[in-house]
Amino acid sequence: EVPPPAEMSSFLDAVRVGDAVTAPSELRTIGAQETIEATLRKLGKHKILSLPVVAKGAASAHKYLGIISAADILLHLLFNEQFVSALEELETEELSIKDFNHDVESLLQAPVKSIIGQRSESKLVFLIRPEAPLSKVVGHFAQGVHRVLIGTNDKPKQHWLFTQSDAVRYLRRHLTHELVAPTARLTLEELGLAAGPKNMVSVSPKDSAAAAFQKLMR
Repeated sequence: EVPPPAEMSSFLDAVRVGDAVTAPSELRTIGAQETIEATLRKLGKHKILSLPVVAKGAASAHKYLGIISAADILLHLLFNEQFVSALEELETEELSIKDFNHDVESLLQAPVKSIIGQRSESKLVFLIRPEAPLSKVVGHFAQGVHRVLIGTNDKPKQHWLFTQSDAVRYLRRHLTHELVAPTARLTLEELGLAAGPKNMVSVSPKDSAAAAFQKLMR
């Protein structure tokens, strides 16, 4: 992890995370007993990538069990022996597309809570107060966290998700700020963010999409 330049640090310390969200939308959640299929449908319906998982009747932050993303569901399938076996049989035409779909649908009937923890991030729930500095959230993001909840325990109906993408969009709107511009002008190499050949992972054009995703998720 490379610390941000001093000017950028000052900017992140001065901005309240609540002010970095221009139009907080209703927080969508999914019940712990709902199926993985229902979770996928809800993600698609609202065109979002993740859903906090809540215990039945949950009304406060401590009832959040985790946050499930589309990537968690993809991981669940791609490293599931039943799915991998069915996919191989489909590729060799030993299994019809109808039977393949049936196998996949059976995997998606498991409760969504069953896949919490398959990726460590899915069981992490950070609740950040709106008045906290943006630097606190960026600190979590720098450790590999992709999203946090913004709000307070005493107002559970006023929670919303804040993601890495939200932070990037906010910074993009302030690229000309006197504390942001010096960092924005630096190259990735100057920031220590340029990946060398040893850190790059590639796939062959002949690899299947499933194989590529498996490598990506490892």
